[in-house]
Amino acid sequence: NSKDKTEIFYLQESYADSSASYVIYAPLDESALAYLAKGSNPDNVIAYPSGFAIIPGGLHRNGDQSNGNESLLTISFHLLDKAITNVAGIPPESVQTIYGIITETVNAIKDALSYHARHNNWAQDELKNGLTTKNFSV
Repeated sequence: NSKDKTEIFYLQESYADSSASYVIYAPLDESALAYLAKGSNPDNVIAYPSGFAIIPGGLHRNGDQSNGNESLLTISFHLLDKAITNVAGIPPESVQTIYGIITETVNAIKDALSYHARHNNWAQDELKNGLTTKNFSV
């Protein structure tokens, strides 16, 4: 039944420079978006932000200098699961769901970065999109 489905939109902020890149996003359903579009108070809308940051190169392992091709990826998720009723334990189904979300997100980020690195098309994307900073679409 299509009436049982809720369309989700994502509010997103992204930024990149030579020191770091980040993407922060929060899902909003149609009713929250309609509420905001009417000019209502945004403090009354609950947004659960998630996102990731990439810190490029220069990571050291065992005291050795890195070759500069490494990066540190930090991911943050804000997840709600109605199945979790006891803080002391997370149901196995929820653990599998969380693991799947993390795995898919990391793979999507890696795919996006390797695509741009392989084709060296950062500049073309910036010109095409009229951007002065890199935006990662994952």
